[in-house]
Amino acid sequence: LKSDISATIVWDICLAVAASAFVASANYCINEWLDRHADALHPSKHTRPAVLGAVRAPFYLNDVKAKR
Repeated sequence: LKSDISATIVWDICLAVAASAFVASANYCINEWLDRHADALHPSKHTRPAVLGAVRAPFYLNDVKAKR
């Protein structure tokens, strides 16, 4: 069978996969940050960087918290 997939379609698919991976990674990072207090009480999660304070919230998260 002959394939008629254009370079534009291939590019769009690659961009969609990359965007999906970026969103999934961002979701994981946000979840790790938001769960850090509960993770501190967990027997195996208490050594994660967010729990130990090795990771700081980006400045915009600090601004949102300060405005509450």
